[in-house]
Amino acid sequence: MYLYIILLSLPALVLALLLFYRLWFLRNPGRPMPKGEKILSPADGTIARIIPIRKTMDIRKGLMGKVRAWAGDVTKDGYLIVIVMTPMDMHYQKAPCDCRVLGTRHVPGKFHNAVTKAREMKATFENEHNIILLDTKYGRMKVIQVAGVLVRRVHCFVEPGQKLKKGEDLGVVKLGSQVCFIMPKLKLKVKEGEHVLARATVMAEP
Repeated sequence: MYLYIILLSLPALVLALLLFYRLWFLRNPGRPMPKGEKILSPADGTIARIIPIRKTMDIRKGLMGKVRAWAGDVTKDGYLIVIVMTPMDMHYQKAPCDCRVLGTRHVPGKFHNAVTKAREMKATFENEHNIILLDTKYGRMKVIQVAGVLVRRVHCFVEPGQKLKKGEDLGVVKLGSQVCFIMPKLKLKVKEGEHVLARATVMAEP
């Protein structure tokens, strides 16, 4: 009897999960954007790390060396911001400001848990990821889509040479994972532990 009830309920459960995935998980709302000279968050999620990038940082080894390597074609003075997404966050990435795509690069890698141990940043540097390098009037910026333990697909929607307006789509990462944002030294408006929204949260100002 119980098995019969379970078998009858399976189609409803599968349908509910599919609806959740399509209508909630893959939602892409057109949020209103703050006016003026603002650098907006490229992703929904919680800020796990904000690492200052400085000319004087030791680039020979350890975490700072990896940060400098990622930021080398962006800036010598700025910030690397790690944004952690859960299944409850929107998973589309957005242009933080008006920009032109200088290049994209997909890097194969591992699939560590990119959410629960985000501050350790092992997944950030070792997991499969896609790099989007942007040219803006404030300097170069970089958005890095990082795969996770459940995520096996990272989609990039843009191509080198393409021009984007602030808030337009860059790509999407499926399920819970990370987005890293590298920008030059501007007036930072966010802090670690803060929950941010793509297109809506002001990340920095000139």
